[in-house]
Amino acid sequence: MKNENIAGFIGLTHLGAVSIVSWASKFDQVIGFDTNEKLVNLFSSGKAPFPEPELQELLDRNKKNMTFTTDFSKLSECYSVFISHDIVTDEKNRSNYDTFYALIDEAIPHFPQKIIIVLMSQVSVGTSRKLKEYIKEKRPDLNFNLVYFVDTLIIGRALDRFLNPERIMIGTETGTDEIFDKYLILKRQLNSFNAPVLIMRYESAEMTKICINFYLFNSVIYANIVADLCEAYHADMNEIIPALRLDKRIGQYSYIRPSLGVTGGHLERDIRTIEKMQREAGLKTDFIERLMDINEERYRWVEEKVKKHLYPKVKNPKICIWGLAYKKDTESLKNSIAPKIINDLPDNIIFSAYDPLVKTFEGTKKVELHKDRYDAVKGASCLIVLTDPDEFKELDVKKIKESMDNPLILDCVNLYSDYKKEMKDFNYIAVGRMENTNK
Repeated sequence: MKNENIAGFIGLTHLGAVSIVSWASKFDQVIGFDTNEKLVNLFSSGKAPFPEPELQELLDRNKKNMTFTTDFSKLSECYSVFISHDIVTDEKNRSNYDTFYALIDEAIPHFPQKIIIVLMSQVSVGTSRKLKEYIKEKRPDLNFNLVYFVDTLIIGRALDRFLNPERIMIGTETGTDEIFDKYLILKRQLNSFNAPVLIMRYESAEMTKICINFYLFNSVIYANIVADLCEAYHADMNEIIPALRLDKRIGQYSYIRPSLGVTGGHLERDIRTIEKMQREAGLKTDFIERLMDINEERYRWVEEKVKKHLYPKVKNPKICIWGLAYKKDTESLKNSIAPKIINDLPDNIIFSAYDPLVKTFEGTKKVELHKDRYDAVKGASCLIVLTDPDEFKELDVKKIKESMDNPLILDCVNLYSDYKKEMKDFNYIAVGRMENTNK
């Protein structure tokens, strides 16, 4: 029998894991559903399946409120059901909905009458309306409503973003909040986040998610163009960024930070989605195509610096890489630039690496993984810092100096720009700064 205090979450991948644990910590009982027995068993044993900061701690504190199962018949107990499965992407960052619809098909026979379905998955424009019709076709007898909840989670900060949102964006069929008059408990729950709740039509909500990522993608490209100019004209990006962020038209939280480009599936996927939408609407795609070209070539900054500063001095160098995953606080190598850099550099280079979470690395070239970052850098002719986990923020410069055979550091995330005095004996090169050719 349906219980107004129980919420169900279908899909226990990263989005589902963060959402269900956060919801359990804030409200009452939750039930997590998935056909993936491994995920269900991990959660049931009290183990977080993903290395998201604070996820394990929050899971430990709220175990009594949580149940995980592969038995979808238990959906009949739920007052509201959240579809929280991450949409997977292929090697070209195109969305694949096969697993998503497989979960929906598993759930449809067990939805109770008068259920409110909250779609959270990262879907393309038009999916919410199509999904509502899809469920109607499968269950003509079902009395239900569906809303789209725009997710803006960031890996590494996902729980904080869920529990402390800037705003909550909801898509409904008509673009009005009338639907929540039928589901007052869910309305109170959403309002309890103390954030503005913006109601819009399905398509506007879906487009909002894509527009956010489009804007962020542009910000990264902008930052990297400015960074190149800084390097060319002996300016320092680190000195410029604070001034930019104090401009209210730009803001303190802007994505103005030089890097090796956008990595990871979500931003790239949405940019490709916009390109596809433009083509289908008969609009020009040249701007989007140029942005993607600039981004895809950005990682070659490393190769250029290695050629300039390492090859003339060392014939058979050893290069150490800190950070193999596509970003900090994840073990995912999908869309990571590390394999690209390793594959593009000459075959005579020996590679060692350290990443706090990545335990295996398979590629066309051998990379010796270490359990300690300072062990990894021993005997290295060059250290390349690709990501910025908290562990990397403190640097024992003396230890690095004693360990390396050649004092060249390529800092791709501007992590050690404040170590100017300590780096006086190094050739320290960071994105967006004039080259410090001390050696």
